[in-house]
Amino acid sequence: LVTDLDGRTETRELALELLEVRSNDGDELSFDVELGREVLDDPFEIQPGIVITPGDYRFNRFGGSLRTSDGRPVALFASAEGGEFFDGDRLDFEVGAELRPSPHLFLGFSWEHNDVKLPAGDFTVQIAQARINVLLSPDVAWTNFLQWDSTSDSLGINSRLRWIIEPGNELFFVVNQAINTEGNRFDSTATEVTTKVGWTFRF
Repeated sequence: LVTDLDGRTETRELALELLEVRSNDGDELSFDVELGREVLDDPFEIQPGIVITPGDYRFNRFGGSLRTSDGRPVALFASAEGGEFFDGDRLDFEVGAELRPSPHLFLGFSWEHNDVKLPAGDFTVQIAQARINVLLSPDVAWTNFLQWDSTSDSLGINSRLRWIIEPGNELFFVVNQAINTEGNRFDSTATEVTTKVGWTFRF
């Protein structure tokens, strides 16, 4: 529940899990319902040229998901959710896979498709994500996160190297990279490099 300074509701979400079935191996099947409310005091441009008018919007959405056990070398998951969205409708799909070929390597991939239909216009959003984590040793880990979306038509990369020198003392090296993929080109738009050292002193 999010309110303004006068206590008036701006956003309210209530998620209820209707059913969850879990196998002994850890596979899960679930169904849920989400009751939402959004209060807009000003016009909201959700996409270029598509504006939602001010108002008090209440909408209900229903969904289900299926996920296989993380204990397997390959884990799969899929979900679907649909229902009302502001003064229109929205249907979401997501599929993904997680691979653990060895104790030192984790690979994760997902793809999400959102189909939105509003009186002001229709649009779709697609999001692709990838995770590549490498455990070089118990003290050194290299984690990578990549995300692309069709709205900005850009790819974001976050790469972090963490070295636990000793318990309580850590070194981080982080690189953030933004790439514009519009027109099937890959143009670097921003690069950020950060180094952080955490050191614990005991007295």
